[in-house]
Amino acid sequence: MKSSRAPIGRTGRLTCNGLESDAATVDAVLNGMAVVVMRVQEREIKTPRNRGAVTMNFHLFDLAGFIGVLLIVVAYLLLQLDKLPSSSPRYSLLNAGGALLIIVSLIFAFNLSAFIMEAFWFLISLFGLWRSLSTKKHSKPGQQWPQ
Repeated sequence: MKSSRAPIGRTGRLTCNGLESDAATVDAVLNGMAVVVMRVQEREIKTPRNRGAVTMNFHLFDLAGFIGVLLIVVAYLLLQLDKLPSSSPRYSLLNAGGALLIIVSLIFAFNLSAFIMEAFWFLISLFGLWRSLSTKKHSKPGQQWPQ
């Protein structure tokens, strides 16, 4: 078996997996094989001619979904920062409102798994809201509730 040694530091044009580089450098020789590092500055990706440009349309239901996600994330952030306890009606309302807005957005761009997730999120949030409100009604008058 004949091994050829590539000179370390040699620079030249190299093509690898469809990428071309004028700045490929032989950095080392490992087990008789040249280790080449390609430095590619810019690469223009060409799309097939039969495909048009990809555009994103933003609709009102997308805005509803984004606001819903924002409500759920804010509720979780406030919970983690100890600013809002999970037993608070406001926590359940933020989660239920967020889930409902996401469900509204999913009606227009349907995704079954996301719809099921948000439906359960909404129902569990309503249960938490009911539980926090019913516990508050049956509490002692002098007992303080977390806000």
